Amino acid sequence: MKSLKLLLSLSLLALPCTGLLADGIYKWVDEQGTVHYSDKKPHSQAQSLTIRSTGQIATPPDPHAQLSEVQRQKEIEQIAQTQAAEVAEEQKQRQTACESARQGLETLKNHARVRIEENGNQRYLTPEEIVDARAKFQQAVTDHC
Repeated sequence: MKSLKLLLSLSLLALPCTGLLADGIYKWVDEQGTVHYSDKKPHSQAQSLTIRSTGQIATPPDPHAQLSEVQRQKEIEQIAQTQAAEVAEEQKQRQTACESARQGLETLKNHARVRIEENGNQRYLTPEEIVDARAKFQQAVTDHC
């Protein structure tokens, strides 16, 4: 009940303040071309302006919010740079794998006998192994190039 009385009292005190805004604002231009604004009508040629109040007071932006926005932008830029570097590295690895696969496929196409090293011993690939190796290199070329 006390809070209701307090609210009613504050509302009644605020009513006279609305009259100040209701009187009006006047705008006029003097002989030198300067624009003036006033709440008192200076002469008959002054233009009456209607000012509407939104009930909101313009407040300056919060510096902490601006700082966090700057930090957020920097983080976004860092993430973008990291992603760009990762994409570039991935493209470089794909290019290397592509070149390696093409070189291996070219070797298998141009040479009838291919020698490899297994467990410290060198041996030649059988014709079936060459066909399998060609298929693997061809698939690698398709995947990476």
